[in-house]
Amino acid sequence: MTIDFSQTITPEQKAAAVAAARAAALKTACANRIIAVLDERTLLNIQGAVLVGALNRVEMRVFCAGQGWVADMQAACRTAIATGNDPAWPYLPEGVAKLAARF
Repeated sequence: MTIDFSQTITPEQKAAAVAAARAAALKTACANRIIAVLDERTLLNIQGAVLVGALNRVEMRVFCAGQGWVADMQAACRTAIATGNDPAWPYLPEGVAKLAARF
């Protein structure tokens, strides 16, 4: 009987699979945190309000802060994936959840 070593999983392959699974889990966690506040429909509705000029200056600042928060969330996710550390999720800026609830 011979052993087919071509089917052997190397430590490098196993580590790559673990890293890929961790990255996928972090991306899902990040997306879920964002969607909990700004789901696709809400975001489209707010963007529509922006396009027609329906937001006042304060609401526009809040909307911009929300966009920055999304970018910061994505950056925190990428950093956690690259470093192997736990993600340092940024805090949601004040007023973003309230604005999102209106839309």
